[in-house]
Amino acid sequence: MKKIYPFKVNLKINKDVEDIFPLEEFLHACQFDKVFKSISKDIEVKFIDYKSYKGNELMVGLAIGTQKNHIPPVRNSLAGSTKPLNLTEDEGLGYASVFLFDLTNHILLYEFNSKGAWSQSFIDFLNSINPIKGHAISIESILVKDAYTTIKRFSNIKRIGMKVHLPTFLQNRMRGRLPFSQIFENGDALSYDVVNLEFGTNLRSDFLNEAAVYKELFQLLQKDGIEKLEITGYDSVEEKRRDAVDLITQRLYYEMSLKEDRIISDFSIHERKSNIFAIYKRNFVELQELI
Repeated sequence: MKKIYPFKVNLKINKDVEDIFPLEEFLHACQFDKVFKSISKDIEVKFIDYKSYKGNELMVGLAIGTQKNHIPPVRNSLAGSTKPLNLTEDEGLGYASVFLFDLTNHILLYEFNSKGAWSQSFIDFLNSINPIKGHAISIESILVKDAYTTIKRFSNIKRIGMKVHLPTFLQNRMRGRLPFSQIFENGDALSYDVVNLEFGTNLRSDFLNEAAVYKELFQLLQKDGIEKLEITGYDSVEEKRRDAVDLITQRLYYEMSLKEDRIISDFSIHERKSNIFAIYKRNFVELQELI
């Protein structure tokens, strides 16, 4: 099963631009003949269909990430042999994520693919190929209805643990901040793409600042590239210490089934398009309520 994450799309206006621009105008202005080259992969975006549902204009497409570095070899476990893939300089391993824009309500549905184009990289790509000065978009995760209540149940917080995917999150936040920036910017050379962080206190009578923790947790839940966000503390409702709870589970997502062969020859465009449109229709009411 594939995970489809919904996001609220925000239109970011440069201070020199007075008028709010339509999301459709922004997307139509993007120059999709370009390829976005990130540290770890190349990213392309293809629009494949336009639809309308209950008066809402929809745009469906595919974000394709091509991994060109650190490509694993072909392995024959029976023979115990290993050989490299015979790829040209321009070729790599391709990973697709289907997406759907609701242009009317400013909603994005995006397929999560850990090896493909992450949602924030996708947005960075769109902003980079839009030639209109002062126009940009951003996204924020949509949380389940009781997310705020779940987080606020914690008191006497002892620890926050994070598993962060590079380079999408930390490299952007730590760029230029020595010495951390040098470590994160060397991620590609060191062949690692995940960092585990932990913030806490070992003193029995000490706890983290709750107000600061709550603020940071909600901000982190909106960020792309965080695979795990655990909190350990005291449950004020059940009145007992709780084991670590992963708050990433408070992000709303939908499941999409996709039939894939052992050796995949294409991106199953028609099936992906049909499935994400069906997910949108099935959850239309909930999405309207949560945005």
